[in-house]
Amino acid sequence: ASVVCFTALLSKAFLGKTPSRIQWLGIFAIASGLCLTSHGSAPAHLQTDAGLVLLGIGITLVGCVGYASVYVTVESILSKGNSIEPQRLCVRVGLFGTLVHLLYMSGYTFPYFDELILKNITAHGGDLNTVAILYLTLVLSAF
Repeated sequence: ASVVCFTALLSKAFLGKTPSRIQWLGIFAIASGLCLTSHGSAPAHLQTDAGLVLLGIGITLVGCVGYASVYVTVESILSKGNSIEPQRLCVRVGLFGTLVHLLYMSGYTFPYFDELILKNITAHGGDLNTVAILYLTLVLSAF
């Protein structure tokens, strides 16, 4: 939900779009709802290391601002009347995201595969082949 708020703010900053009063009211309602729900879960995190909580907040903010940036960039490209078709733009955005993820996995996840993945699967009584089949099924279900 916070992606909507960040998208509105980035659209204002980079595209010069000014949300209407009702849109600002909606953004305020979303922000208020996020504050209320996060406040309700605060006692559950009192026993958690503050550094981990801040890391989680930081990762979430980066992800939300990243998604909002993609939406604003795509809107900017399409609103300028470029000759690119929306479907082609979506494919390019998807390919770029895939490339970024593959680079991350190649540089971090694959070198530490045993520690990050295999150890957790076996600790919970899982089987790597079953997990691989389930992920493959998930990927194929998108088609």
